[in-house]
Amino acid sequence: MSRRLPPPPPEENRLEFPLEEGLTAKDVAILTEMRERYIARSEGGIHGPLDRSWLNARELALYDATFGARIGWKWRAVLAEVAQRAVEPPRGTILDWGCGTGVASRAWLERFGAEGQRVVLFDTSQAARRFAAQSLRARWPGLDVVEIESPPHKPVDVLLVSHVISELLDPAFDGLVDFAATSNFVAWVEPGSRDIAKKLVLARERLRDELAVLAPCTHSRMCGLLGAGRADDWCHHHGAPAPEAFTTRLWNQVAKDVGIDLRSLAYAFLVLGRGPVRAGDPRDGRILGRPRVEKGRALLDVCRAEGVATLRFLERTDKPFFRALGDAPMKPRLHRVEAAGDRIESLSEIPTPPAWVPTKRG
Repeated sequence: MSRRLPPPPPEENRLEFPLEEGLTAKDVAILTEMRERYIARSEGGIHGPLDRSWLNARELALYDATFGARIGWKWRAVLAEVAQRAVEPPRGTILDWGCGTGVASRAWLERFGAEGQRVVLFDTSQAARRFAAQSLRARWPGLDVVEIESPPHKPVDVLLVSHVISELLDPAFDGLVDFAATSNFVAWVEPGSRDIAKKLVLARERLRDELAVLAPCTHSRMCGLLGAGRADDWCHHHGAPAPEAFTTRLWNQVAKDVGIDLRSLAYAFLVLGRGPVRAGDPRDGRILGRPRVEKGRALLDVCRAEGVATLRFLERTDKPFFRALGDAPMKPRLHRVEAAGDRIESLSEIPTPPAWVPTKRG
């Protein structure tokens, strides 16, 4: 006699949303409302706590499989860059501050492993904390996971902060930056909108005397966007969506019915650590934002130790590179820049630096 399988969990209690499963009309309405709420915050300059919390696990699962997944793609791009730049984060207690569904901590453990790690989840929503904890334990059964309902005061080994600036009034933002200064390592990812990215620069400036700036910058001097003539610019980057964004029924519906442009994945981020300040080559720079491609040339906003400058890159200098400027980059646009005045003469890869290893507070 065959064993009877237990019935599937009710829709509102399901933890995961399969990519091959389609969205119902109710799902589309929920995601559309989320989109309007979050875009108003990330692009409309609204700051402060959310006006409502999560209703059930189904709503959390929808968020995690769509908007949360897009945040996960940003985190994977950032953490791939951390590894590419030979940064070795500390192991130990990881605080996922404003954890939501646990996107940041899952991406961190996927990249750096769960051995020797302990994850502390802080979020004002008990439902979100529970969802994040269940997701982590399902993926890493032996992982030590702790939920807390108020911000901690004890320094941690790794502080992860993800998409929270729009939910913080100034005193709460200041308190988070002060807490970050006590941490041994900080990875902070936000939307790539102007107001939020500018606020992240303010956090960088307050933290760089206490912690070494490791990314996105190639230097640890004052941010060049704070210089004269750069008030309209902001530090943001564009990543490539995951392949499933163009191959699954779910993402087809998200694009068509919810109105999400899957080609656009703009983000701002900051990585700092307690340890030696890297001495980079002054020629090393990063291309910010989206290159402005014209006929035969492109205008690139390049950040280097000397500041941010708009430089001309002629198509004849490197035709394959020029053609790729219109696409979402598959890796960070970090280059050693040789320039004559405002014209780039050559771009080359930055050599991999010696490994950066953290030092704990004495």
